[in-house]
Amino acid sequence: MVRYLLKRAFHAAFLIASLLVLTFFVTRLAPGDPSMLYLDPGMDPDAVAQTRERLGLDDPLWTQFVRWAGIWPPFEGLLQGELGVSFSKHQAVTTVLAESIPNTLLLAGCALVLDFGLGVALGIFLAFRNGRALEQMLTVSSLVLYSLPSFWFALMLILFFSLWLGWFPASQMFSVETADASFGGRAWDLVRHLILPVCVLALPAAGATARYTRNSLLDVLRQDYVKAAMARGLSGRRVFLRHALPNAVLPLITLFGMSFPFLLSGSVIVETVFAWPGMGRTGIDAIYARDYPVVIGVTLVGGVMVVAGNLIADILYGSADPRVRVP
Repeated sequence: MVRYLLKRAFHAAFLIASLLVLTFFVTRLAPGDPSMLYLDPGMDPDAVAQTRERLGLDDPLWTQFVRWAGIWPPFEGLLQGELGVSFSKHQAVTTVLAESIPNTLLLAGCALVLDFGLGVALGIFLAFRNGRALEQMLTVSSLVLYSLPSFWFALMLILFFSLWLGWFPASQMFSVETADASFGGRAWDLVRHLILPVCVLALPAAGATARYTRNSLLDVLRQDYVKAAMARGLSGRRVFLRHALPNAVLPLITLFGMSFPFLLSGSVIVETVFAWPGMGRTGIDAIYARDYPVVIGVTLVGGVMVVAGNLIADILYGSADPRVRVP
């Protein structure tokens, strides 16, 4: 198992390094000059040259790459743990990411809990109501919900629950009036701001999880060992809890590992619509501002999370099912 994990870690490091190098060159090869976003049209040419020099944009592309990667000893770059300084925020990229990553993890983590909590429960219900009118209605509803564009779904929730009913805030993470509130008041305000974006992320995914759970459970219930257990006189509850459910849940482990990166990618749109100060919104703002260091930093964090999610899924699956463990 240790050898397998080391091999996966090596492949993951190579994949992330390739992704970062590709991102570096794609951002630099895009048309336009980032320094023009921070200069007035009538500025003195010497001031323009000084700004380009300060941002490191006057060097050849290969020199910028060497400096960014930290390959040459005089430069401190990625290999030394330095991600550079943000062009637009004038802060270290690590500082910018440290402010936004916890907000994204909070949003995606809450969505993941709601996704699997609601999806697995609904999938079990659908499996035991298979073929009935209610099951067919819920199945079609979950499919429709999964097909909705996230930005449209978010706007509809804002229109209905924020503008018409006034139940939940439409944007941001905290209300201005709660700046001096107690801890309990701030926590409740945060929960109210979380409800709509979490629902946009989790409810469509929960529909897919429910269908996946239903199909997996129905396949297990048709197996011969389940029928044999019922024939031996075991109660339906015991057969379900001891034989059917554990085997039906195993494929969900892989889905769990893939869902977190999916929620992270979906949070880009959700954070933009709800003005949530997370990593997705930071990345979008950095793209519009041509803030190369922040774009690469967001890509690095996203790539690490995707690879980590897949690796955790493999480990959990091997722990739950000894038949697939790798020596």
